[in-house]
Amino acid sequence: MDAFVMLDTPPPSNSAFDEDNLQQRLFYMLGGVARGQESVSLLLLRVVDANGGIFERLGCCRQSTPIEGLQDKLLADIEEDVKRTLPCLHDVDGLHTIRII
Repeated sequence: MDAFVMLDTPPPSNSAFDEDNLQQRLFYMLGGVARGQESVSLLLLRVVDANGGIFERLGCCRQSTPIEGLQDKLLADIEEDVKRTLPCLHDVDGLHTIRII
């Protein structure tokens, strides 16, 4: 499986990514799927203000997906109890509005 990650700016420290991951501040948002090429594009995000639904864009990723079913997992809907815990500005009928800075 090949991946290409491009960060907008370097992390402030060697441990910043691990710290954000432990604090559950890292997210991704699907940017596109190329089924014929078996690849997905993702936006890499970090929560800045969970109550305000404000995220910072960390960068982007393009992932080739030869592993059977990976695209389906990335595109799968998440459970309602998980949706209710996601940081967002508005949640209307399971559709989340966020701000990306």
